[in-house]
Amino acid sequence: MCVQEANRALPKLIQNHNRSFAVKPQESRISLPLTACRNVPGACVFRSGIPSHRSRPDAILWRKNLLVRQYHISPEDLPELSTFMGHFDEYCHRLETWQAMEDYIKGLLMPIERKNCEQMAAAIPGCHAQRLHHLLTKATWDEQAVNSKRLELFLQRFGREPGYLIFDDTGIPKKGSGSVGVARQYSGTLGKIGNCQVIVTSQFVTPQGKSCPADARLYLPTEWTDDSARCRLSHVPEENVFQTKTEIAIDLLDQAIASSLPIRTVLGDAGYGRNQTWWKPSKSGGFHICLLSRPASVYEK
Repeated sequence: MCVQEANRALPKLIQNHNRSFAVKPQESRISLPLTACRNVPGACVFRSGIPSHRSRPDAILWRKNLLVRQYHISPEDLPELSTFMGHFDEYCHRLETWQAMEDYIKGLLMPIERKNCEQMAAAIPGCHAQRLHHLLTKATWDEQAVNSKRLELFLQRFGREPGYLIFDDTGIPKKGSGSVGVARQYSGTLGKIGNCQVIVTSQFVTPQGKSCPADARLYLPTEWTDDSARCRLSHVPEENVFQTKTEIAIDLLDQAIASSLPIRTVLGDAGYGRNQTWWKPSKSGGFHICLLSRPASVYEK
C-alpha cells in the first residue's frame, strides 16, 4: 500500500458520502474465490467449501468468519495509511468518524469482490458495517474540505505546474430503483442506454502525466428532481434542483478554482462541448477551454 493508492481511494469515500442514502441492512451471502488472498499479508487460504451439514444461518456465519481470516489485514500492516489519514484529523470532530473513515479507505484498498459496507466490515478486524453506514449517511464531516486537502497533498508531492482538468461522466449499472439518481439513461461506460447512476467527474493531470481524481458529483435526472417524495425517502437534500451534466461540470470547475488547483487547460468530450454555457466569461480566466463540439475519433500516431 502506498500513499498514492490512498489518495486515489479517498475520492470514492467522498463520492459515496455525497450520494449516500438510507439502506436497510441485509443478510449477506458471501461467495469467495478460494485463492483470492494468496498475496495479501496475513491471509489464510482455505480450499474446502462450506460443510453441507451446516444450517443456513451457521453457513452464513461460517462464510463471514472465513472472509475475516482470508482478508485479515491488521492496522500495523498499513502504517502509511495511518500517516496519510493523519492529515485529515481537523475535519473529523469525533474520533469514531476518523476511525470509520480510515476503515473505509482500508476496505477500498483490499481485494474484495464487492466493496460494500457489509463485506468491508467483515474483512476488517474490529469494524462494524453500522459504523461505515453511519459514516456515509449521518456522520458530520465536510467532504469538500477533505477533498481540497487531498488535492493540496497531491500538489505538494508532484508540483504546482499548471496542468489539465478533464471532464467526463461515469455510469454505474444498477438493477433496482432505490439507488439515488438511478434511471434508464445513456451511459458512456455501458455504451448504451441502461438502468444506472451517472456521475460527472473531473480528473487533474500534470504536464508530466501524473493524474489524480479532482472531484465528482452525482447527476440527478428529472425523474428524481421532480419527485419530492422519492427524494425525501432517499434522504436527498431539499435544496437539490435539476442540473444538466454541463452545469454540474461548471460547478466542479468553480470548486477546483476555489481549491487553487493550477489549471492550464480544461478538456472534455462532445457531451460537454455542445453546450454554449462554457463560453461565458470565466470567473477567474487564465486557462484555455478545449472541448469537442461533435463526436469524433482520436487516433494515436
